[in-house]
Amino acid sequence: MRNIGLSYNIVVFIPVFGCQADDKILSVSLFSLTDISDWSKASFAVIIGVTVLIGFFESVIGNFDKPVWNKRLLLSGIMLSALGTAVFILTRQPYAGIFYFSFLLMKGFFARKSR
Repeated sequence: MRNIGLSYNIVVFIPVFGCQADDKILSVSLFSLTDISDWSKASFAVIIGVTVLIGFFESVIGNFDKPVWNKRLLLSGIMLSALGTAVFILTRQPYAGIFYFSFLLMKGFFARKSR
């Protein structure tokens, strides 16, 4: 379960963002996304980066016996996943939103199962 948070970094590299070019909508990676504002692109990068960072801390802290920290990091990871899902859906990036939502469901499933 701890490695799910680290898997969010794949969103940066796979083509899950929609980009309009010559009356066609193409799937591109975050680095190749051109038809949105720099502000939106930066916010996408920040959301993905912070989610991956939380996943990294979940992996590291999970090796120590700190149940309070594990619970807080899991909760913050779930909240960031929900925020990322909402931001991607609201900014008309449904594939990235679905990707985030699927990881949110996996985190919720594993969190419930670990109780």
